[in-house]
Amino acid sequence: PDGVINGNYRCSLSGQDLNRQWLDPSRALHPTIFYTKIMLKRFQQDRRVVMYWDLHGHSRKKNVFVYGCDASKATHLPPGPRLSERVFPRMLWKNSETFSFSDCSFKVQRCKESTGRVVVWRECEIANSYTVEASFAGANFGPRCGVHMNIKDFEVMGRALCDTMLDYFDPDQTKADQVLRELNVLYPDSSVADDRGEASDSEDSSSDDESAAR
Repeated sequence: PDGVINGNYRCSLSGQDLNRQWLDPSRALHPTIFYTKIMLKRFQQDRRVVMYWDLHGHSRKKNVFVYGCDASKATHLPPGPRLSERVFPRMLWKNSETFSFSDCSFKVQRCKESTGRVVVWRECEIANSYTVEASFAGANFGPRCGVHMNIKDFEVMGRALCDTMLDYFDPDQTKADQVLRELNVLYPDSSVADDRGEASDSEDSSSDDESAAR
């Protein structure tokens, strides 16, 4: 934050990418990360924290999408339904005109182990831990295809996110259960192929999944 407000694109004033400092942040060099971790863990002493979202912009890929954490690799979490980490993103895709489920990735790469998403997933044991990426450009599907995103698009995306939270945490779990069944049909194998990766210079295109009926 101190770097961005002074014109830096990615780094703080200390010249470091703050989203690579979550494993062991310095109170002097990375105060925002240091105190955010403390705040999050204090919250967990009083209440259950059910979701973590780290908001980013993406300079190459289009659409809005997330990076999540594969639940099948979560030895630190109680066992849950297979593909459970994909339920919320899939529900969000159904509620949004610019969110791309096919651009989402749930692989935890070694080079990402010090990011907020992965550290919060492991240390705070929050299964729904995501990095959400919003394109610097626009969408490549739907009614906003080929149009540069503006403030209104991001506001609409925010409303879709809130609507999806209401659906996801509804005591009546009909919608969430339906999406989980849908995911098991889409990914029937015990291991889910997910080789899109998370490199910042990747330019993966969306699949035809975006044009399917929601």
